[in-house]
Amino acid sequence: MTEIVTRFAPSPTGRLHLGHAYAALFAARAAEEAAGRFLLRLEDIDIARCRPAFARALRRGRPARAVRCGKVLRIRGAHR
Repeated sequence: MTEIVTRFAPSPTGRLHLGHAYAALFAARAAEEAAGRFLLRLEDIDIARCRPAFARALRRGRPARAVRCGKVLRIRGAHR
């Protein structure tokens, strides 16, 4: 059987809002119900608007502090 993997992949271009929290919770719940994994994937490909502070906040705060991620992945970009 194939493992279900869901993800929340915001770009660190601003603060999180309620829509982000909803998407993260939806994906996390789907993974949990399928006994799968949920990943936080930072997509900092918009180099002009990405900010290191927003990336740090995403890694530390976790969306709504209500979801558990198995791993934090980084896609491209130099923001740390």
